[in-house]
Amino acid sequence: MINQSHFLVSTIIPTYNRAHVLGCAVQSVLNQTYRNFELLIIDDGSVDNTEEIVNAFDDSRIYLYKHDKNLGQTAALNTGLLIAKGKYIAFLDSDDEWLPQMLEKQVRVFREDDSLGVVYTWAGTYRAGGVLKPVVKFSSRGYINKQALIQGYVSHMITMMVKKTCYDSVGLLDINFDNCNDDDICLRLAREYRFGLIPEILAIVHDDGGSQITKDSKSYADGWWRLFTKHEKEIRRVCGDRILAKHYARCAWLYIKASDMKDAEIALKKAARIDDSLRLWDLKIATRIAPSIMDLFLRMYEKVRRAKRPVQKWRLSKFG
Repeated sequence: MINQSHFLVSTIIPTYNRAHVLGCAVQSVLNQTYRNFELLIIDDGSVDNTEEIVNAFDDSRIYLYKHDKNLGQTAALNTGLLIAKGKYIAFLDSDDEWLPQMLEKQVRVFREDDSLGVVYTWAGTYRAGGVLKPVVKFSSRGYINKQALIQGYVSHMITMMVKKTCYDSVGLLDINFDNCNDDDICLRLAREYRFGLIPEILAIVHDDGGSQITKDSKSYADGWWRLFTKHEKEIRRVCGDRILAKHYARCAWLYIKASDMKDAEIALKKAARIDDSLRLWDLKIATRIAPSIMDLFLRMYEKVRRAKRPVQKWRLSKFG
Protein backbone atom coordinates (compact mmCIF):
# COMPACT_ATOMS: atom_id res chain seq x y z
CA MET A 1 0.00 0.00 0.00
CA ILE A 2 1.30 3.47 -0.90
CA ASN A 3 2.19 5.83 1.92
CA GLN A 4 -0.14 8.68 1.02
CA SER A 5 0.99 11.26 3.58
CA HIS A 6 3.48 13.19 1.44
CA PHE A 7 2.03 13.05 -2.07
CA LEU A 8 -0.94 15.39 -2.34
CA VAL A 9 -2.68 15.23 -5.71
CA SER A 10 -4.55 18.31 -6.90
CA THR A 11 -7.52 17.16 -8.97
CA ILE A 12 -9.07 19.96 -11.02
CA ILE A 13 -12.54 19.95 -12.59
CA PRO A 14 -13.45 22.96 -14.78
CA THR A 15 -17.19 23.30 -15.34
CA TYR A 16 -19.69 25.56 -17.04
CA ASN A 17 -23.44 24.89 -16.83
CA ARG A 18 -22.88 21.16 -16.35
CA ALA A 19 -24.82 20.66 -13.13
CA HIS A 20 -26.70 17.74 -14.69
CA VAL A 21 -23.51 15.67 -15.10
CA LEU A 22 -21.06 17.25 -12.64
CA GLY A 23 -22.09 15.04 -9.74
CA CYS A 24 -20.89 11.88 -11.48
CA ALA A 25 -17.45 13.39 -12.10
CA VAL A 26 -17.14 14.58 -8.50
CA GLN A 27 -18.22 11.22 -7.11
CA SER A 28 -15.64 9.43 -9.25
CA VAL A 29 -12.92 11.51 -7.57
CA LEU A 30 -14.32 10.85 -4.09
CA ASN A 31 -14.39 7.12 -4.90
CA GLN A 32 -10.62 7.03 -5.47
CA THR A 33 -8.68 4.44 -3.48
CA TYR A 34 -5.92 7.05 -3.20
CA ARG A 35 -7.26 9.40 -0.55
CA ASN A 36 -4.68 12.20 -0.31
CA PHE A 37 -6.11 14.68 -2.79
CA GLU A 38 -7.73 18.06 -2.98
CA LEU A 39 -10.60 18.53 -5.42
CA LEU A 40 -10.66 21.99 -6.98
CA ILE A 41 -13.88 22.69 -8.87
CA ILE A 42 -13.60 25.79 -11.03
CA ASP A 43 -17.05 27.15 -11.88
CA ASP A 44 -16.52 29.23 -15.02
CA GLY A 45 -19.50 31.58 -14.60
CA SER A 46 -22.31 28.99 -14.57
CA VAL A 47 -25.89 30.18 -14.34
CA ASP A 48 -27.39 26.79 -13.44
CA ASN A 49 -27.40 25.05 -10.03
CA THR A 50 -23.73 24.05 -10.11
CA GLU A 51 -23.04 25.48 -6.64
CA GLU A 52 -25.96 23.55 -5.18
CA ILE A 53 -24.66 20.29 -6.66
CA VAL A 54 -21.17 20.88 -5.24
CA ASN A 55 -22.44 21.87 -1.79
CA ALA A 56 -24.41 18.64 -1.57
CA PHE A 57 -21.11 16.77 -1.18
CA ASP A 58 -19.95 16.79 2.44
CA ASP A 59 -16.20 16.44 2.01
CA SER A 60 -13.57 18.85 3.34
CA ARG A 61 -11.26 18.10 0.40
CA ILE A 62 -13.62 19.85 -2.04
CA TYR A 63 -13.04 23.52 -2.84
CA LEU A 64 -15.31 25.54 -5.15
CA TYR A 65 -13.87 28.56 -6.96
CA LYS A 66 -16.12 30.74 -9.09
CA HIS A 67 -15.35 33.03 -12.02
CA ASP A 68 -17.58 36.10 -12.11
CA LYS A 69 -18.16 35.50 -15.81
CA ASN A 70 -17.50 32.79 -18.37
CA LEU A 71 -13.84 33.00 -19.42
CA GLY A 72 -13.54 29.66 -21.21
CA GLN A 73 -12.20 26.23 -20.31
CA THR A 74 -8.54 27.18 -20.67
CA ALA A 75 -8.88 30.04 -18.20
CA ALA A 76 -10.65 27.74 -15.75
CA LEU A 77 -7.89 25.13 -15.99
CA ASN A 78 -5.27 27.82 -15.40
CA THR A 79 -7.12 29.06 -12.34
CA GLY A 80 -6.93 25.53 -10.97
CA LEU A 81 -3.20 25.31 -11.71
CA LEU A 82 -2.49 28.61 -9.99
CA ILE A 83 -4.19 27.64 -6.74
CA ALA A 84 -3.22 23.95 -6.67
CA LYS A 85 -1.12 22.85 -3.71
CA GLY A 86 -0.39 19.27 -4.72
CA LYS A 87 2.83 17.67 -5.92
CA TYR A 88 0.85 16.21 -8.81
CA ILE A 89 -1.89 17.68 -11.03
CA ALA A 90 -4.74 15.74 -12.62
CA PHE A 91 -7.50 17.30 -14.75
CA LEU A 92 -10.99 15.82 -15.11
CA ASP A 93 -13.71 17.15 -17.41
CA SER A 94 -17.03 17.72 -15.69
CA ASP A 95 -18.84 15.22 -17.94
CA ASP A 96 -16.27 12.41 -17.64
CA GLU A 97 -15.13 10.16 -14.79
CA TRP A 98 -12.26 8.15 -13.37
CA LEU A 99 -12.25 4.54 -12.26
CA PRO A 100 -11.44 4.10 -8.54
CA GLN A 101 -7.76 3.09 -8.85
CA MET A 102 -6.77 5.86 -11.29
CA LEU A 103 -4.82 8.09 -8.89
CA GLU A 104 -3.34 5.24 -6.83
CA LYS A 105 -1.85 3.51 -9.86
CA GLN A 106 -0.44 6.73 -11.29
CA VAL A 107 1.20 7.76 -8.00
CA ARG A 108 2.67 4.26 -7.72
CA VAL A 109 4.38 4.65 -11.13
CA PHE A 110 5.82 8.00 -10.02
CA ARG A 111 7.11 6.39 -6.83
CA GLU A 112 8.82 3.68 -8.88
CA ASP A 113 10.44 6.17 -11.29
CA ASP A 114 10.75 9.74 -10.03
CA SER A 115 12.45 10.84 -13.27
CA LEU A 116 9.06 10.84 -14.99
CA GLY A 117 7.24 14.10 -15.55
CA VAL A 118 3.93 12.64 -16.73
CA VAL A 119 2.07 9.38 -16.16
CA TYR A 120 -0.93 8.69 -18.37
CA THR A 121 -3.39 5.87 -18.94
CA TRP A 122 -5.86 4.70 -21.53
CA ALA A 123 -9.33 6.24 -21.70
CA GLY A 124 -12.38 4.17 -22.49
CA THR A 125 -15.86 4.80 -23.80
CA TYR A 126 -18.99 2.69 -23.57
CA ARG A 127 -20.02 1.00 -26.81
CA ALA A 128 -23.16 -0.93 -27.73
CA GLY A 129 -24.25 -3.27 -24.98
CA GLY A 130 -22.46 -1.24 -22.32
CA VAL A 131 -19.03 -2.67 -23.18
CA LEU A 132 -16.13 -0.44 -22.13
CA LYS A 133 -13.55 -0.17 -24.93
CA PRO A 134 -10.35 1.90 -25.16
CA VAL A 135 -10.65 5.00 -27.34
CA VAL A 136 -7.02 4.57 -28.45
CA LYS A 137 -4.52 1.99 -27.23
CA PHE A 138 -1.67 4.43 -26.68
CA SER A 139 1.81 2.94 -26.48
CA SER A 140 4.28 5.85 -26.38
CA ARG A 141 6.47 6.12 -23.30
CA GLY A 142 9.80 7.63 -22.32
CA TYR A 143 10.95 10.67 -24.30
CA ILE A 144 8.12 10.87 -26.83
CA ASN A 145 8.67 14.29 -28.41
CA LYS A 146 9.00 13.03 -31.99
CA GLN A 147 6.04 10.67 -31.77
CA ALA A 148 3.90 13.40 -30.21
CA LEU A 149 4.77 15.82 -33.00
CA ILE A 150 4.00 13.20 -35.66
CA GLN A 151 0.62 12.47 -34.09
CA GLY A 152 -0.18 16.03 -33.09
CA TYR A 153 -1.35 14.80 -29.71
CA VAL A 154 -0.44 12.49 -26.82
CA SER A 155 -3.59 11.54 -24.93
CA HIS A 156 -6.77 12.86 -23.36
CA MET A 157 -5.93 15.32 -20.60
CA ILE A 158 -8.19 13.41 -18.20
CA THR A 159 -5.79 10.44 -18.38
CA MET A 160 -2.70 12.41 -17.37
CA MET A 161 -1.11 13.05 -14.01
CA VAL A 162 1.66 15.65 -14.21
CA LYS A 163 4.19 16.86 -11.67
CA LYS A 164 3.33 20.42 -10.76
CA THR A 165 6.96 21.41 -11.27
CA CYS A 166 6.52 20.55 -14.97
CA TYR A 167 3.79 23.17 -15.31
CA ASP A 168 5.97 25.60 -13.36
CA SER A 169 8.56 25.06 -16.12
CA VAL A 170 6.51 24.92 -19.36
CA GLY A 171 3.92 27.43 -18.19
CA LEU A 172 0.14 27.56 -18.06
CA LEU A 173 -2.19 26.43 -20.81
CA ASP A 174 -2.25 28.79 -23.80
CA ILE A 175 -5.24 31.12 -23.43
CA ASN A 176 -5.31 31.65 -27.21
CA PHE A 177 -6.69 28.14 -27.70
CA ASP A 178 -10.44 27.56 -27.58
CA ASN A 179 -9.82 24.06 -28.88
CA CYS A 180 -6.76 21.77 -28.82
CA ASN A 181 -5.47 23.46 -25.66
CA ASP A 182 -4.82 19.96 -24.31
CA ASP A 183 -2.82 18.97 -27.39
CA ASP A 184 -0.72 22.12 -27.12
CA ILE A 185 0.22 21.53 -23.49
CA CYS A 186 0.93 17.85 -24.25
CA LEU A 187 3.38 18.80 -27.00
CA ARG A 188 5.08 21.28 -24.68
CA LEU A 189 5.39 18.68 -21.93
CA ALA A 190 6.63 16.01 -24.35
CA ARG A 191 9.43 18.32 -25.48
CA GLU A 192 10.88 18.43 -21.97
CA TYR A 193 9.84 15.39 -19.92
CA ARG A 194 9.69 11.60 -19.87
CA PHE A 195 6.26 9.98 -20.00
CA GLY A 196 5.14 6.86 -18.19
CA LEU A 197 2.17 4.82 -19.42
CA ILE A 198 -0.33 2.54 -17.72
CA PRO A 199 -1.88 0.55 -20.62
CA GLU A 200 -5.19 0.15 -18.86
CA ILE A 201 -8.56 1.93 -19.03
CA LEU A 202 -8.73 4.09 -15.91
CA ALA A 203 -10.68 7.09 -17.28
CA ILE A 204 -14.06 7.12 -19.01
CA VAL A 205 -14.98 9.61 -21.72
CA HIS A 206 -18.67 10.41 -22.15
CA ASP A 207 -20.07 12.17 -25.20
CA ASP A 208 -23.53 12.97 -23.85
CA GLY A 209 -22.70 15.84 -21.51
CA GLY A 210 -23.72 18.54 -23.98
CA SER A 211 -21.74 21.54 -25.29
CA GLN A 212 -18.53 19.63 -25.96
CA ILE A 213 -16.05 21.97 -27.63
CA THR A 214 -14.98 19.33 -30.14
CA LYS A 215 -18.55 19.13 -31.50
CA ASP A 216 -18.04 22.58 -33.07
CA SER A 217 -16.33 21.44 -36.27
CA LYS A 218 -15.14 24.92 -37.30
CA SER A 219 -13.64 25.58 -33.87
CA TYR A 220 -12.01 22.15 -33.95
CA ALA A 221 -10.43 22.85 -37.34
CA ASP A 222 -9.25 26.26 -36.13
CA GLY A 223 -7.70 24.58 -33.09
CA TRP A 224 -5.66 22.18 -35.22
CA TRP A 225 -4.54 25.03 -37.49
CA ARG A 226 -3.41 27.07 -34.50
CA LEU A 227 -1.65 24.04 -33.00
CA PHE A 228 0.42 23.30 -36.09
CA THR A 229 1.29 26.91 -36.84
CA LYS A 230 2.46 27.35 -33.25
CA HIS A 231 4.64 24.22 -33.33
CA GLU A 232 5.61 24.47 -37.01
CA LYS A 233 9.34 25.06 -36.46
CA GLU A 234 9.64 22.18 -34.00
CA ILE A 235 7.70 19.78 -36.24
CA ARG A 236 9.87 20.69 -39.21
CA ARG A 237 13.10 20.39 -37.19
CA VAL A 238 12.28 17.04 -35.56
CA CYS A 239 10.01 15.34 -38.10
CA GLY A 240 10.68 17.01 -41.48
CA ASP A 241 8.59 18.74 -44.12
CA ARG A 242 6.48 15.75 -45.08
CA ILE A 243 4.93 15.37 -41.62
CA LEU A 244 4.30 19.10 -41.42
CA ALA A 245 2.60 19.06 -44.84
CA LYS A 246 0.40 16.16 -43.75
CA HIS A 247 -0.69 18.13 -40.70
CA TYR A 248 -1.78 21.08 -42.84
CA ALA A 249 -3.55 18.72 -45.26
CA ARG A 250 -5.41 17.33 -42.25
CA CYS A 251 -6.43 20.88 -41.34
CA ALA A 252 -7.82 21.27 -44.86
CA TRP A 253 -9.82 18.08 -44.45
CA LEU A 254 -11.25 19.34 -41.15
CA TYR A 255 -12.17 22.68 -42.74
CA ILE A 256 -13.95 20.86 -45.57
CA LYS A 257 -15.92 18.86 -43.01
CA ALA A 258 -16.85 22.19 -41.42
CA SER A 259 -17.95 23.53 -44.87
CA ASP A 260 -15.25 26.21 -44.73
CA MET A 261 -13.81 25.97 -48.24
CA LYS A 262 -11.87 29.23 -47.98
CA ASP A 263 -9.74 28.09 -45.07
CA ALA A 264 -9.52 24.59 -46.57
CA GLU A 265 -7.88 26.03 -49.67
CA ILE A 266 -5.47 28.10 -47.58
CA ALA A 267 -4.44 24.97 -45.66
CA LEU A 268 -4.03 22.95 -48.85
CA LYS A 269 -1.87 25.63 -50.43
CA LYS A 270 0.33 25.68 -47.35
CA ALA A 271 0.66 21.88 -47.46
CA ALA A 272 1.63 22.04 -51.15
CA ARG A 273 4.20 24.78 -50.56
CA ILE A 274 5.87 22.72 -47.85
CA ASP A 275 5.94 19.41 -49.73
CA ASP A 276 4.47 19.22 -53.22
CA SER A 277 5.26 15.50 -53.47
CA LEU A 278 2.63 14.74 -50.83
CA ARG A 279 -0.06 12.36 -52.02
CA LEU A 280 -3.35 12.59 -50.21
CA TRP A 281 -3.85 8.86 -50.25
CA ASP A 282 -0.85 8.64 -47.95
CA LEU A 283 -3.00 10.33 -45.31
CA LYS A 284 -5.24 7.26 -45.13
CA ILE A 285 -8.35 9.37 -44.72
CA ALA A 286 -10.33 8.11 -47.69
CA THR A 287 -12.23 5.57 -45.62
CA ARG A 288 -13.10 8.11 -42.93
CA ILE A 289 -15.00 10.69 -44.94
CA ALA A 290 -17.74 10.64 -47.53
CA PRO A 291 -16.54 9.89 -51.10
CA SER A 292 -18.02 13.17 -52.37
CA ILE A 293 -15.98 15.15 -49.84
CA MET A 294 -12.89 13.10 -50.63
CA ASP A 295 -13.30 13.84 -54.35
CA LEU A 296 -13.54 17.56 -53.60
CA PHE A 297 -10.50 17.31 -51.35
CA LEU A 298 -8.46 15.62 -54.06
CA ARG A 299 -9.54 18.09 -56.76
CA MET A 300 -8.62 21.07 -54.59
CA TYR A 301 -5.23 19.62 -53.71
CA GLU A 302 -4.37 18.76 -57.31
CA LYS A 303 -5.39 22.29 -58.30
CA VAL A 304 -2.93 23.92 -55.92
CA ARG A 305 -0.18 21.44 -56.88
CA ARG A 306 -0.63 22.21 -60.59
CA ALA A 307 -0.57 25.94 -59.86
CA LYS A 308 2.81 25.51 -58.17
CA ARG A 309 4.52 23.68 -61.05
CA PRO A 310 4.93 26.69 -63.44
CA VAL A 311 6.57 28.65 -60.63
CA GLN A 312 9.02 25.82 -60.02
CA LYS A 313 9.89 25.61 -63.75
CA TRP A 314 10.48 29.37 -63.86
CA ARG A 315 12.78 29.20 -60.83
CA LEU A 316 14.79 26.38 -62.42
CA SER A 317 15.17 28.25 -65.71
CA LYS A 318 16.05 31.49 -63.93
CA PHE A 319 18.36 30.27 -61.21
CA GLY A 320 19.27 26.73 -62.26
